[in-house]
Amino acid sequence: MFKKISLMLALACAFADSLGATTISGTFDLTGSVTLTPTTFTWTSNGGTANQATIVANSDLSGSFVALGGTTVTIADLNSAVEPVGTLFADQNFINFLAAPTFPSLLIDYIAVGTGGAAGCTATPPAGGQTCTPAGSPFTFTNASEKIGTTTVIVSSVQFDFSGVTSDGQSSWGGIFTTQFNEPYQSVLTNIEAGSDTSAYSDSNLVITETTTTTPEPGTLVLFGSGLLGVAGLVRRKIRL
Repeated sequence: MFKKISLMLALACAFADSLGATTISGTFDLTGSVTLTPTTFTWTSNGGTANQATIVANSDLSGSFVALGGTTVTIADLNSAVEPVGTLFADQNFINFLAAPTFPSLLIDYIAVGTGGAAGCTATPPAGGQTCTPAGSPFTFTNASEKIGTTTVIVSSVQFDFSGVTSDGQSSWGGIFTTQFNEPYQSVLTNIEAGSDTSAYSDSNLVITETTTTTPEPGTLVLFGSGLLGVAGLVRRKIRL
């Protein structure tokens, strides 16, 4: 009798575990274009589709994402009224993997304050090496000098850091977004203050790591409990016999 009970219990546990969500870990880059306004961050694919981006097929792909190069994700816009900078906020749906529907989605819950400092935002004239973070902004702008033929031009890049958890609670993730502008950040800021500025990007590195502690999903707990009840019923029937 006890051998049979032990086997049934083991099977119930294994079956419950098999219904859990896919745990993901690894790294990937995204490519597309982004539009900045004073309060929003909106995404468009290279093909012009709103709220989509493409996973880049490059050497940064690792772990769960090695087969997803060239596939599409949906990516939600960010709004400072919903996702404030520098403080934890309620989990918001951010990225979904269209080519891997069993993957949990990425929820965002933190956007870091930029590190460029406000003093450089009004620096004139634009020059390589200048940095800027407008007050309360997540963006770290950096100017760089580039040679085009015999002419030196000032271009810029912007970076911001963000993080969150997966929708199944099994993993945490962090991302570093970077995009380039063919103009100094002083011009970018002027455009943003006037309405918006748009730039293509191809270097938004996200790192997903498994958490060390996981909590079974409610469905798994229910199934596990049902398995135990079934075993208990078998014990009672055996005792009556």
